[in-house]
Amino acid sequence: LDAGEKIGFGEVASMTGKSILSQVFEDGLPLIVLPKPDNQTVSKNYPLENEEPYVMFFVPIFAPSDNVDSDLKSSDNVIGAMMIRSSSLISELRKTLSEALIPDAQCYMIDINSHFTSDVKDQDRLRSLPEMEELREKNGKILLHCLDPGTDLFNASPAKRESPETWIPTLAARGLMFRKSGENIDGYRDYRGVTVIGAWIWIDQLERGIIIEVPYADAFRGIEFVSAVFLVLLALPLSIVAALLGVSLFRNLRDIDFSNRSLGAYRLSKKLGEGGLGVVYLGVHKTLHRPAAIKLIKPNVVNPATIQRFEREVRLAASFDHPHAVHIYDFGVSKDGHVYCVMQLVEGITLAHLMQFTGGIPIARTLHILKQVSETLSEAHEFGLVHRDIKPQNVMISSVHPRDYVKIVDFGLAKHIADPIRGDQTATKVVIGTPGFIAPERIESPWITDPRIDTFSFGVLGLFLLTGKVPSLNKTYQAIKESILSRSDSSSLSDDVLHELINVLLLCCNPDPGKRPATMSAVHSTLSLLARNMPWQLEEAEQWWESNANTLQDSITNYQT
Repeated sequence: LDAGEKIGFGEVASMTGKSILSQVFEDGLPLIVLPKPDNQTVSKNYPLENEEPYVMFFVPIFAPSDNVDSDLKSSDNVIGAMMIRSSSLISELRKTLSEALIPDAQCYMIDINSHFTSDVKDQDRLRSLPEMEELREKNGKILLHCLDPGTDLFNASPAKRESPETWIPTLAARGLMFRKSGENIDGYRDYRGVTVIGAWIWIDQLERGIIIEVPYADAFRGIEFVSAVFLVLLALPLSIVAALLGVSLFRNLRDIDFSNRSLGAYRLSKKLGEGGLGVVYLGVHKTLHRPAAIKLIKPNVVNPATIQRFEREVRLAASFDHPHAVHIYDFGVSKDGHVYCVMQLVEGITLAHLMQFTGGIPIARTLHILKQVSETLSEAHEFGLVHRDIKPQNVMISSVHPRDYVKIVDFGLAKHIADPIRGDQTATKVVIGTPGFIAPERIESPWITDPRIDTFSFGVLGLFLLTGKVPSLNKTYQAIKESILSRSDSSSLSDDVLHELINVLLLCCNPDPGKRPATMSAVHSTLSLLARNMPWQLEEAEQWWESNANTLQDSITNYQT
């Protein structure tokens, strides 16, 4: 080594190589590296490879010992390093497992999309199954995924085997989608439908995850086996320590009661509600004692694409710190693979519940609510966010001080204006929204992120609160006016205010986006002026809640899914 600049036969080391070699020379200990092949490996002439992952062992070479009486043949002076490269990482791990554990133990590797990147047991038998004929091929072979088939593929009759379209990632694969390591000793189904116990580890350098699994029937044969499992895990060059798991994902989430159970730093209590995407529980932080709404995403809607999309969008929404938006505290995947989101707990009811309970809201109160919603959307658009699902179920009003304070839910589905989704992204070809509140242009192009799609939904929301009906696309000014004038409190509404209110809402929900207001800021300014003519006082809100608190008790929810 010449001043840290040369290695071997005079080849110049890369920055990565210098860092690795310095550790070997300074510590005098062997070093194991799991690199991701690229053009910066150990030396400038090192061959670039893009296929199988490999492992490199760097072994220090010591100078001969000067002490003739010593039993040691070398000194502590490191004079060189030898690199041993092996392209059989998985096969070596399998051999170790077979020798240290039991012959049926297996080890394989997958990427973040749950594709196998190494050989697995019974892969030829899997490809021969009739169910696999529809799967996409790569290089003439069926592309296998690490999915839970729901039953033992080789022992169940064809009639009991489900279509691959219904399969979801296995428990281990789900953890690795989030680059999370973990273990499960309760038992779960692997990609063949065989019940196994396992451990999985994500390796950033490879952008791959390693899964170790043992058939459940052979697993617990004694303490020697358990000890061997942990010895193998500790021997792997990993930076993440796996924790024991308690729940398997082969059960459907709707059949699992999480009440009085822990999820990360939170203790879950009662179930608050359930929707198409998830189940929401009341949770309390174990240390801070802060209540929160915990939303767990249902396994049947989870796949690599939706997880990555959901993670990206929740992070984006969490960055929008607005007083009228439900705040997101945390997001991730639990040690047993459940995708969850921790949100601010809101005590109150949705506008959908309010309309069901009252049948109609005073015009002054409607203006008070719409003014807050328009303010939030205006600032969200300026921040770069489009909500995409404004509807009565996603707007809450607080039942505690300050009462009638608006909180908008589900900014977790928001999109960034400056990062539009491409039309070829499969995950986004499904329209996210509620019929009647979806802008017409989104039916044909669901991936657009034009803020005017929120403007349309807002206009429909306003007319719904004023008339009690979701307006049709061919709505007319006169029909809306007659519906509003039929209300008992319309006498306090001047002709000028009525005209301006109907006009701005009809402009908002115009089928042609080019005819809608240019910004929600302009809509907010108009509504703020109208609200001055018909103010909704805090005392009125307090009186309404006091009068209806007992009757509403059963309808008040902390979070609407």
